[in-house]
Amino acid sequence: MVFIFLISRVRLSSAATSSGLVVVVNFVVVVNCEKVKVTGNKAKGKIYHTHSAYPGGLKSISFEKLIERAPERVIQNAVKGMLPKNALGRAMFKKLKVYAGGEHPHGAQQPQAVQF
Repeated sequence: MVFIFLISRVRLSSAATSSGLVVVVNFVVVVNCEKVKVTGNKAKGKIYHTHSAYPGGLKSISFEKLIERAPERVIQNAVKGMLPKNALGRAMFKKLKVYAGGEHPHGAQQPQAVQF
């Protein structure tokens, strides 16, 4: 539910000025991402993979280790997987700002809080 809301905000499919072909300058700031919970056995069973492009360069990390090491990457990976795989998707992803704690440097832009 939360990720669907994030995607709709990043893609601006609910905005009156959205056309799907242009990225409007609206940013989405996500805070407290270290408090993400998963159900079932996903904490140990969900594996994230990265590759260095060298032979044998596949690295894997579980959800529970990634949430300790870099909790913002969990949200970023989930949202990036739902965006289009083209230049427009990359431009949309740049509008997403994710922070582990409750503080962020975007206070001067007067962001609006959304409760779930």
